[in-house]
Amino acid sequence: QAGRQQSSRGQGTQAGARTPGEPVSDETRRYQAGASGHSQEVPKDVTKDLSRVNKAEARAMKKAAAAQAKREQEARRAARARSEEAQRQAQEAQRIEREQEAARQAQEHALQEAKALRARQEAENAGNGNAQNAADGKNVKIDLIDL
Repeated sequence: QAGRQQSSRGQGTQAGARTPGEPVSDETRRYQAGASGHSQEVPKDVTKDLSRVNKAEARAMKKAAAAQAKREQEARRAARARSEEAQRQAQEAQRIEREQEAARQAQEHALQEAKALRARQEAENAGNGNAQNAADGKNVKIDLIDL
């Protein structure tokens, strides 16, 4: 009964259980190797090789992660460059469009001025002709519709 009470409280320890800082004995290592399916103890040089392999794998994974990060950064930089180029081209197109609109308006304004100037000159010419006719004593009639 005392054994049952001890285990029910969870304070019982197995025979041969080691504390966390204690080194593993050769006997324990052999037992664990046998329990895990190995028929013999793993030689120390093999464990050193495994350690080297693990370190090499860790270096390779670190290198691959750095390369991947570099590729992603380069892709982001390229995307930003494409975006900036597209924006620059759009602004250039808007600027050209504004210049063309300003040139069209200037041309239209110049055309209007030319028409006004021609009308003024025709009016002056007509006026000069009427003045000459009036000086000659002829009947002067000014047509306002032509102005």
